[in-house]
Amino acid sequence: MLRQPALLVALAALSIAGCQSEKKSATQPAADQSATQQDADTGQHTPAAPQVVFQIDELAEPAARLTDLQQQLQQHIESLRQRVAAAATDEEKAQLFEQLNPLPAYVDHLLMLAEADTESPAALEAALEAVSRSKGPQKNRAMHVLIDNFVDALDQDTVIASLQSEVPSAEIESWLAKLIDHATPGRRRADAVIGLKEYLDQVPVFRDTLAVNPQVAARLPEQQLAYINAERNEAQIAEMAGLLHSVIDEAGELEFDGDQMSEVDTYAEKARRELFELQNLRVGLVAPDITGKDLDGQQFSLSDYRGKVVMLDFWGHWCPPCRAMYPHERYLVEKLAGLPFALIGVNSDAKLETAQNSVRRDKLPWRNFWNGPRGTSGPISAQWNVEAWPTVYLIDADGVIRYKAVGGSAIDRGIEKLMSEIGHDVDLSRASLADKTSN
Repeated sequence: MLRQPALLVALAALSIAGCQSEKKSATQPAADQSATQQDADTGQHTPAAPQVVFQIDELAEPAARLTDLQQQLQQHIESLRQRVAAAATDEEKAQLFEQLNPLPAYVDHLLMLAEADTESPAALEAALEAVSRSKGPQKNRAMHVLIDNFVDALDQDTVIASLQSEVPSAEIESWLAKLIDHATPGRRRADAVIGLKEYLDQVPVFRDTLAVNPQVAARLPEQQLAYINAERNEAQIAEMAGLLHSVIDEAGELEFDGDQMSEVDTYAEKARRELFELQNLRVGLVAPDITGKDLDGQQFSLSDYRGKVVMLDFWGHWCPPCRAMYPHERYLVEKLAGLPFALIGVNSDAKLETAQNSVRRDKLPWRNFWNGPRGTSGPISAQWNVEAWPTVYLIDADGVIRYKAVGGSAIDRGIEKLMSEIGHDVDLSRASLADKTSN
């Protein structure tokens, strides 16, 4: 049941943001639906449909129609506020809000305007507003209208970044795929492909976050949760690989300027790194071996640690979040001393002396590969397509990647699980932050 404070917040939000769309036909305006409906098969009554009518002048120019719609929306919002304020009970208020919320009908009219004259600037404005004002199935329709009709007018980078920041869903993946389908071959299509790959890389990270935050998972719709928890199948992986190969073919020689940290020069180089990650660095695959020199110049390999659970940390002293992990990592090494566990670092400081001084001064008693004088763009991080620091992998005793780009308490929970699989039940809970930093 909607309580009064929530109603007031929702009413205030109507003028600036979308509310939950009604579950109705994606092509029929809410105003055309009757106030009450009866299911012909079951005889049960469905909830009353919104009773909101927008008066439309079909002969008006698109810009004038849009302005008129916006003015009518504000009138409907004000009318709804007044009626809710006069209602006697919370139940009445909630019912009024459900029936008289003008946004579903408003968005429908925006989309009809957008599709009626796709050459008009007002049509693009209407499509963009429809996306921002809608949720659920109605937003899905709005996004498809926007991409189908206005893709060349969009700031594609901004759209992709916005979609990557949302909670993952099958709808978001479909929108990114549609951007690829509509994009002009070359740089624009290549950026859309890379945007989809980066989005898909975030889904397992979100899955790991939900695993240690069940209260967040409980708030997600069942369908969305199932999407997040589903592993990519071989056909989906092959399709993504094919898209990355198309980047090499269509835009490979073009200069790539979207990845400053790892100094990727061309789209071909960027696509090949993404391909290597896709084909070799997925959870469930045996981790590629790393062979290099430690900070003392001694050669060693990641595979030397088979039989142990390995936390592989790409870090650098130049990186504040990496430095913030030092107490956590010291705690893990001390807590798991004598057990089949190893923390292995890949240091990305461009000066070897910086790394050596950090290890000595900050008491980091674990072995590190040095990524070389190119720092973050050195050979190990380049092969592993590392684009953010720190990046942590958890690898089981058989050398299989089990957690990728994991952070925070999920590191501890992952290590506990992997250690238990080889017969060592450990508890990495900490009484307080002071316990971690007291060393």
